[in-house]
Amino acid sequence: MDVLAGQVRRRATLSVTTRLCMSGGFGLSYFLTFSWGVIQIWNGVIGYGTMVAFLQLAARVQRPIADLSQELPVFIRCFTAAERLMELLNLPAEPNEPQPLLGEEVGIRLNRVSFRYSADGRPQKEVFSDFSFDFEPNSSVAILGETGVGKTTLIRMLLALIRPEQGSVEIYSGQESQTITAFSRQYFSYVPQGNTLLSGTIRTNLQLGNANASDEEMREALRCAAADFVFQLPQELDTPCGERGGGLSEGQAQRISIARALLRKAPILLLDEATSALDPETEQKVLDRLSEQTGHRLMILITHRPAAAERCSKVLNLS
Repeated sequence: MDVLAGQVRRRATLSVTTRLCMSGGFGLSYFLTFSWGVIQIWNGVIGYGTMVAFLQLAARVQRPIADLSQELPVFIRCFTAAERLMELLNLPAEPNEPQPLLGEEVGIRLNRVSFRYSADGRPQKEVFSDFSFDFEPNSSVAILGETGVGKTTLIRMLLALIRPEQGSVEIYSGQESQTITAFSRQYFSYVPQGNTLLSGTIRTNLQLGNANASDEEMREALRCAAADFVFQLPQELDTPCGERGGGLSEGQAQRISIARALLRKAPILLLDEATSALDPETEQKVLDRLSEQTGHRLMILITHRPAAAERCSKVLNLS
């Protein structure tokens, strides 16, 4: 915070200084033009009209310079964004070695997992220590816990975004098992917190889950996500929406995001506070329909609401 505050102060100081310099420079040029005109009028070289014309021309010269100075920060932001994009492009490629595909019914097993984050090279408090759990196939598991107990860390482990210091995270089907890797993400349909709708129509957003989905499949997915309101809109599936669900409520956008995940038909459905914007009655309707529809899927629900956990077959309470 001290570093950030210092940077903000330096930015404010630079901004004020440059504005004062520009204002002073413009004022000085106007004063010199006016003084030159007065002297020339005194000497009988020019008339009053000529001096007024010079003053107007000076103002016309200053305006483009002022406009150009306002565009400089935009160029700086563009260059900064380009540098960040180059940094992303230069990141080493994530290992993604293909593995034999497992069956349709899969589960995830954590075996004596330990993990802790580090800051400035110094390890922090352990998030998990010798932790084991089995997310069995064809089950629904609710993960409860206060903020900071490791729910987000657990999601990152399941998606192979981080690896445990000790122990293993495996995905299995029957007697076959594999260590979770980037390749294993194809088994997941993930709905993060908030919504991730893009600018377009409801149809194009749903097609991100399955580009070849038929209208009937979209309707069924929307029904299972309790997003029946789409059928009451004048344009139904072709209703436009803005970035991050502009034109829709947060709860409506969340339900469309769930429907999109259902269209992907992955064997694991991972919901991270995906019903947080819904009222309790609508949330229960969504969870009931998901429980009926998931069939051979493993559903993992991260939530703060004990009432939502009651709809799941197992509850994992992190503390």
